[in-house]
Amino acid sequence: MNKITYKMFEKALLMAVLTGAAIGVSHAGYDADDSQAGNSLSRNESSETRRMHAQMLILTLSEEYTEVEELASQQMKFREMGDAEGTQIARMYGRWIRDHKAGVPALARLIRAHGGNPEDAKELKAPALGNKHEMLMATHKAHEAAVMTSQMRFAATNDWDIKRLMKKRANVARKHLAQMKPYHEID
Repeated sequence: MNKITYKMFEKALLMAVLTGAAIGVSHAGYDADDSQAGNSLSRNESSETRRMHAQMLILTLSEEYTEVEELASQQMKFREMGDAEGTQIARMYGRWIRDHKAGVPALARLIRAHGGNPEDAKELKAPALGNKHEMLMATHKAHEAAVMTSQMRFAATNDWDIKRLMKKRANVARKHLAQMKPYHEID
């Protein structure tokens, strides 16, 4: 193409794209300011499915609260031990607590998007305290359970926001399991 024809083609293409985009936006209803929270699947799901998703997410948030409380209690116990390994584990638990707390806002948003109330989440059980081996095993079991429940919840929904969150939760739990490995032998 010569320079004049190419420039005219380029200008015509740009005008067509801009005109088409403006028409597409006005037809899509974005200028009506009536957007809803959540992804398109959550807007189209039945009220029963929304309720089940909200309950599942509230249970997940309750599990996270329980795990954070257990880690914080065990962290204090490891610090009281005063040995080098106990201090290392306590510092590692501090990082884990931050990891778990970082996921709470996204989980709360998803709960609200599915019509639930994040305030309904509560701790499920008291922290497992004891000697070093008992606490590490309790934390190990809690993280294994987090991986398994996340995988089951991933498979139980078609909502991609929930799937993404469950995949991330399982990956965080796997990372913590790997970081814990040097500190104990699994029976």
